[in-house]
Amino acid sequence: MFAVGWPMGSAAGDTNYDTQQVLRAFGVEMLDDRNNLVTSDEVRRGIADALDWIVGLYTQGMSPADSLNWQDSSNNTYFLNRSVLCTPNGSLSMPGAIKEEEPEKWADIVTTGFPDRAIGGPSPSITLLHSAAVFEANEKKDQALDFLSFFTRPENVIQVLKGAQGRWAPVQTSLLEDPYFAGSDDPNVQAAIGQLSGETVPSWATLSPAYNQAERIQVWGNAIGRVALQGMSPQQGADWALEQIQEQFEEFEVG
Repeated sequence: MFAVGWPMGSAAGDTNYDTQQVLRAFGVEMLDDRNNLVTSDEVRRGIADALDWIVGLYTQGMSPADSLNWQDSSNNTYFLNRSVLCTPNGSLSMPGAIKEEEPEKWADIVTTGFPDRAIGGPSPSITLLHSAAVFEANEKKDQALDFLSFFTRPENVIQVLKGAQGRWAPVQTSLLEDPYFAGSDDPNVQAAIGQLSGETVPSWATLSPAYNQAERIQVWGNAIGRVALQGMSPQQGADWALEQIQEQFEEFEVG
């Protein structure tokens, strides 16, 4: 069993989310108050420290060697197979996957928040939103809007959340008063809601389409790979990552 299963692969969306958590732990704020990219020396040093910490899990043998190639489901598989002791997860997909079929194994799972940040102070929870879009030119625009109006009614949303074993938390705060969340006897749901009741911050990809595009080209997985496998120093990896992100911002400015 490995100490931790940390997603590092360039094919995993988890790599973007979990890397951002580490970046914030080292005091990195990629966006200013107007959601413009920040490229200060402080940000560069923080990115280098974050890359050094993540790659250290690989080079020191604390995370499986193939975590550099993981996809989104890989850390779930390793954790549920008891090949890693702990792993970061942006949802409750792991306990939810086995709660009904393997209750004894489910009872061994402990959900907890991140430890305090490397620079001190508690780690805020990064929130991701599942969104829906209806295009103006869609021939069935009215039907689509009608469906979304129906789907987002609180009484319907709660059924989806319950069916997913609490994998996601509601954005409609009134639903937090539902007994499924407010009176849950599931310690994983309790932990997640407790965590989200504390400080939360939006993902940078939610705030900036340019940064979102940088994640789509897997800037962090590629930066980790360059440091872990190609001999780049963490600082060189940080500079490379910022160059890639800067290109995306410049393209959006031109557009």
